[in-house]
Amino acid sequence: MKYYFALYLTLLVVFITNAQERKLPIIDVHLHAYDSIWGPTRECFPEPCEKIPNRVKSGDQILPETIKMMDKYNIVRALVSDVEIEDVIRWGKADPRFMIAPMSIDPIPKYLNPIEDSIHLFRAIGEVSSQYKGYSPGHPDMYRTYRLAAKYDLPIFIHIAGLGGGPNFPILKGNPMEMSEVLKEIPELRVCIVHGGFPFGDETIALMYNYPTVYLDLSVINWIIPREIFHRYLKKLIDAGLAKRLMFGSDQMIWPEAIEIAIEAIDTAEFLTEDQKRDIFYNNAARFLRLTDDQIKKDHE
Repeated sequence: MKYYFALYLTLLVVFITNAQERKLPIIDVHLHAYDSIWGPTRECFPEPCEKIPNRVKSGDQILPETIKMMDKYNIVRALVSDVEIEDVIRWGKADPRFMIAPMSIDPIPKYLNPIEDSIHLFRAIGEVSSQYKGYSPGHPDMYRTYRLAAKYDLPIFIHIAGLGGGPNFPILKGNPMEMSEVLKEIPELRVCIVHGGFPFGDETIALMYNYPTVYLDLSVINWIIPREIFHRYLKKLIDAGLAKRLMFGSDQMIWPEAIEIAIEAIDTAEFLTEDQKRDIFYNNAARFLRLTDDQIKKDHE
């Protein structure tokens, strides 16, 4: 009898250990299919940097190093975009976990006509980053992109935030409330505001309270700003009752190690419950991207 009891305990310990070692699936809704390096070796806001990833040494390392991080953390699906459609398609062929999307910085992107010929390839539109060109999300020139997304029932990922590129970046064009007029006219539009709308917390919350089709990804702010500031901002969103509409994204760009730091930033948020972490890492994105029950089951096998 003692033998069987000891065997039972041993098997139980093995089962628990194996379960702990099996990483639960993650969806990263914000990657880029870049093929060249640019910018500083290290980047952060503000200096001095805390824990910032190293830049890859050459452009051809971005894809394999990104895949390596996906393998390490069981990222089962990742939405990847770039302005060069050919690069996005190449990434999609390189690994079946990549879901591809066209990116644009121009308010009227050149891809709008040809995209309809290849619409079946895409799971979303964006990142749309016209803020870098000085356009607010409510500018009339942006509506062609919005209507295209609504026509094909594709979610749109849009850069609306106070973080950008240098002293000429139009910060005020990143106020999330600029989307309210768009959503009045196209209420069925599924929108993900990237970078969590940071630092426009109150405006972001107000928009999400009024428009249930609006979600957020937490990309960049989970590794490029001080961890304490990120946790404070995330807690504000959680306390506002938005835990079911926050998604994990890394925005790795030329720093694939950012994926690791971004995951750690969520894991170390002590105010999050395990259910809330699962929602952020997987469940909310699965709902937003409308994964099927079979796809979700496969992701967890």
